Amino acid sequence: MEHAYLSLLAIIPKNTPMEFRHLKFFLALCETRHFGRAARRLGTTQPNLTRQIRALEQELGAPLFSRDRRHVEVTDAGRSIEPLARRVLSLEGQIRHAARGKTRRKPVVVAHVPAALTTVVPPALRSLRQMLPEAQPQLVERFPPAVAAAVRNGEASLGFGVECDGNGLTSELLSSVPYAVVLDATHRLAKRRGPVRLAELAGDRWVTIPDDCRPTPRDLLLARMGELGFTSSSRTPCASQLGILALVAAGEGFALMPQTVAPIRFPGVAFKEAEEALPTFDVSLMWRQEEDCPEVLGLVESLRGGITTLRSTLEERSPSA
Repeated sequence: MEHAYLSLLAIIPKNTPMEFRHLKFFLALCETRHFGRAARRLGTTQPNLTRQIRALEQELGAPLFSRDRRHVEVTDAGRSIEPLARRVLSLEGQIRHAARGKTRRKPVVVAHVPAALTTVVPPALRSLRQMLPEAQPQLVERFPPAVAAAVRNGEASLGFGVECDGNGLTSELLSSVPYAVVLDATHRLAKRRGPVRLAELAGDRWVTIPDDCRPTPRDLLLARMGELGFTSSSRTPCASQLGILALVAAGEGFALMPQTVAPIRFPGVAFKEAEEALPTFDVSLMWRQEEDCPEVLGLVESLRGGITTLRSTLEERSPSA
């Protein structure tokens, strides 16, 4: 990774007093494309962020952003140094750890909700492998409340969950995936063309996760299904994604699952689009606000920097129900 640092130094004029914080400010603005949001993320003021960015541009001798009253865009010069800046900051974290005598190689534990395995987890692990080939990722599957708890208490290095209450955690939305209606392949609606009206499933059981596995304080999908007339008495709880698919295949009811689960191709089930509007299945990256492990911070920076690409990839992979 030292070559990244040398590559960046090669394009910086001599005697340039650039600091690591300049790179942090630069990357925050690259990611948010908004001075106000970037300043809030960094815990600074917008005028200070503006001064720091202008100072960096003057030091490098090139504009890094083009901006008007409404838009901020990264210039070609900015895009060329963005990946180098990320690697330098990752290297900085390792330097600080080495200076404190904390250099270590331990597994990067990733807590995730079940459906994240078919969305963000594979590209996340690829990013980790590319940035830190020596890292040892381990996966821990949890339901939403337990993902946040695992990250907060240190059981997991970072998490892919559907909620973040902000209590000692920072989060970044990675993907939003539509829900699909999952039916027994022999169900009367499974072969019908077009979307499925959930109202036509009023007499069927809704196979879904138990209440204590749901996001808190409010589960948007549960609230929406309540509006459509599906009460607690119509639900069959199951604390396993594969278990839910198995119950549906056995004719025990229908389920609502992210469309990206469809490529698993569980036998005996069909994925259909819902006619009614439903909330999306949102997966967020979450990590501790006081995190200082270079492996974790490097992965966080890599994922945050690749959110646009990741979302495009997931949209391409998302099957049409």
